[in-house]
Amino acid sequence: MERAKVETGAALVSLLFSALGLFEAWGYSGEGGMMPRAIMALMVALSAIWCLQSVASLGRHPDRVISITPQQFRGAVLLTVAGLGLVFGMQYLGFYSTAIVILPAVAYGLGYREPKGLVIATALFIALLIVVFRIFLAVPLPAERLLSTFGG
Repeated sequence: MERAKVETGAALVSLLFSALGLFEAWGYSGEGGMMPRAIMALMVALSAIWCLQSVASLGRHPDRVISITPQQFRGAVLLTVAGLGLVFGMQYLGFYSTAIVILPAVAYGLGYREPKGLVIATALFIALLIVVFRIFLAVPLPAERLLSTFGG
């Protein structure tokens, strides 16, 4: 498949989801909503630039084609499943519990096999999430279902 066509399609999908995210973030009130709105606005702008560049390159280099290797396809499926896992896991398990499961699972699935590194990276990522959401943004996240089940 021609690379410019694939990129144009991906850019349009990215632009659509970025615009939907911006629409959602616009409803956030207070100072805690500034960062999501800024990030989503930047994503809309970057997606639009990517889309314009891809459309401009249509037909210029028809010899540039994309052939997907089995490893690339497996990685794309893994990331798609992980994204769905994040969406549903955060809704039913909680933000931090889901991140603790998904982050090392994705890293392992993409080929990183060092257990000590997986544990350290996951711990640092969770610590960063806690600092950003609880300290900097002071945004209360929904209660963790797993912790509330065990009395936490």
